[in-house]
Amino acid sequence: MQSSLALSQANLLKKGIAYPDHPSFDDARAGKISSGNIEPMNIVESYDETCARYPDAHSVLYSNEYFFPAIVDTPEFLEPLLDRGVQISAILFIRNPLDHAVSRYVQTIKRRGSTRHLEEELALYDRPVRVLQFIVNARRLGLDLEVLNYSNHKRNLNSVFARTIGVEASDLLDPARPTINRGLTRSELRLQRAFNIEWGRKSSAFVSDPLCNELPDIKAEKPLVSRAAYEEFVRVIDKMVADVNAIIPAEERYVVGSYEDSYGDADPDVSESFNFSAEQLDVLARSISARIPQLPDEAAPVPEPAGPPEPTAPTSAWQKISQRWKRS
Repeated sequence: MQSSLALSQANLLKKGIAYPDHPSFDDARAGKISSGNIEPMNIVESYDETCARYPDAHSVLYSNEYFFPAIVDTPEFLEPLLDRGVQISAILFIRNPLDHAVSRYVQTIKRRGSTRHLEEELALYDRPVRVLQFIVNARRLGLDLEVLNYSNHKRNLNSVFARTIGVEASDLLDPARPTINRGLTRSELRLQRAFNIEWGRKSSAFVSDPLCNELPDIKAEKPLVSRAAYEEFVRVIDKMVADVNAIIPAEERYVVGSYEDSYGDADPDVSESFNFSAEQLDVLARSISARIPQLPDEAAPVPEPAGPPEPTAPTSAWQKISQRWKRS
């Protein structure tokens, strides 16, 4: 969606919506991983600059996933604009719990240096609680809020988003790449986690980022989890999900599927083997090699310096006398 918005900046402006520039737009337009067009805590300054630059625009549009924790944890960052009478609308995408927990786990491995196993992540998952707090804070601030379930709309995301902001679906251009910021295959995920353990968080720059950017069409499988872990996950989140579903439109409510919906009838073997295609291995070899300093060529062995020539045995009386004279 952020790639589409960056590509559609001119179309949006024709409809009176300013989508401010951001240094990440080159990556976004190329279908690479990006994070929208704003740092949430800079919104007041950015809003004033954008209004001055585009005086005919009736709206300013921002996108960044970090608006979510900002509105949950420090909603007062919006108060300076609200105090000036600026009307703020928020569009919140939620996602069905298992899909979101797995996606979030992959992102923490891929971009945040996590070293956890998936079952540890499921045990910590509490996103519906934070969604509830987001809704409460948005209503307290007086924001116009629309909640959409991404799991219902992921195949027509642009058209749904276009309708929500009041433009035509044709106004939002599709990126050249149909998949942006794909997930990791189970093998890629295991490799990135190993690098996080051994090398650290920034290893994503030469493992998962090049794999996703250079091979965007590889289909990522869902990481495996045992039936027992999934059933415990559902037991813990059941009340959280019910609390959110009670206050959002029925058609956008969370759906907690069965274990079979995700993994079929069999309990998967979580002690799996891993494999990589030739293309994946080529990308990894290039990206990792680029980070390794080139060693100098091995120098040819230097022969030991020759010592003084061995004296030859005297062959005549005169030579014997000459050598004795030189030594004396």
